[in-house]
Amino acid sequence: MRTRAAVALLWTIGWGAACEHRDSSEVLTPASGRTPASERATEVVTRARCQRAERCGRIGENALFDNREHCLNALWPESVAQLTPCRSGVDQSAVQECLSEIDRHGCDDAMSGFAQYPACRVEDLCI
Repeated sequence: MRTRAAVALLWTIGWGAACEHRDSSEVLTPASGRTPASERATEVVTRARCQRAERCGRIGENALFDNREHCLNALWPESVAQLTPCRSGVDQSAVQECLSEIDRHGCDDAMSGFAQYPACRVEDLCI
């Protein structure tokens, strides 16, 4: 009986705590340190890099990446590492410049990571 009473009490306390009102001015930072803006930028930059890989024949049988999903999964960690430092946000115009630079790169250039895209430096992308 004590166990049921204790469980009921804990449930009531937990329910009440869950219903607390939060101050809307409170700024929350994700535990991972990533903001929604850096998450979106990570996604669009990774997709742009895979579009370039596809355009240049680096996706498919006997290519660098087996398929588009493989490309996205392979390039995602580097994009995360590049954009995670943007804790105050991402400069959207800089992201657009980065995307334009990725698109402009020819197929003769290797898929060697962010170093080949000067417009995609973390110093430029982060606010």
